[in-house]
Amino acid sequence: MEELALLLLPNSLSNPSKKSRSISPITNNKNFWTSLKGFSSKHEWMIQIFEYINNEIGTEKLSLDVIRYIELCLEKFVDNYLSQITISDSDPNEFGINLLQLWLDISFDEIIENENFKQISDILQECYDDERLNLIEDESDVTNLFIEITKKLIIQFLFESLEYMMTIVSKPEELSLYFVIHTAEYNPCFSFFRLEEYLEKDIIPETLSTDGITVGMLRLSLDNFIKTNYNVHPYVEPGTIELLVGAANIIEYNDKSDELVANKIDNFIEVSDTDELTIYLNLHRYILYLIFEEIQIILAGKDSLWTNAVVLDAINTATRKFREEIL
Repeated sequence: MEELALLLLPNSLSNPSKKSRSISPITNNKNFWTSLKGFSSKHEWMIQIFEYINNEIGTEKLSLDVIRYIELCLEKFVDNYLSQITISDSDPNEFGINLLQLWLDISFDEIIENENFKQISDILQECYDDERLNLIEDESDVTNLFIEITKKLIIQFLFESLEYMMTIVSKPEELSLYFVIHTAEYNPCFSFFRLEEYLEKDIIPETLSTDGITVGMLRLSLDNFIKTNYNVHPYVEPGTIELLVGAANIIEYNDKSDELVANKIDNFIEVSDTDELTIYLNLHRYILYLIFEEIQIILAGKDSLWTNAVVLDAINTATRKFREEIL
């Protein structure tokens, strides 16, 4: 199999677009992640959370995209989860368990029997116990409680994300966006930190597939592969390969799958095993083409740094295009 025939050449490499666009950093539905700017919380006490993060971890150990993620997920967390806390309705001795039941819609037994859930409920209970005397005097004064809960949960969330990252990257210099998103998506203890509204369905893989072109051709030497095929030498942020591997998740088989491959793929990849595997590899190849095309558009005139944010935006757009074609 000739490597040069595996992927199509994005048109934008030979005729790059130089047009700039003004995109809302919060409400846009395209290139959301790369357009994020600093987010100002409406809660004055939120500044204390970031001071705590800086003291406990050091913001220099978090990528800028991770910081932007934290800003948004914490605002959503306060508005949708902390706002549900009603002190007068809580059993003081089971505050943590009751709150986690409410937030995650799980049973008492599930929390008690699951070590990870129990750890989170214990953190919540500890926060309540530390503020119990103040709340007895004035149960409406919940600011300190909110601060303590937010500080401890976000630090635990970041530690869990880093632990996952270290299973893939031996000595990471900073925590990158993919690993934070993966933790929020697939660790049920932290589902309240999800920003799923900014991700197309299924683009974040729970586990990495062992099939597909991204594993066979990209995983070990993506930069060299892209240099060979596209005459572009990207700098790749940790997590980029995992996102590209996960692009296989959006493959769907239907009556249009064969038609799409036949119409879009000039140099057809032939696999002797099964027709389904052949269609799978060619669809994956086409999806990668769409992703690389979008990456080059996003990076037109900029440094060739393939951050997780750039790749996520490209995958979001490519996924929408692909799904429109096979509906």
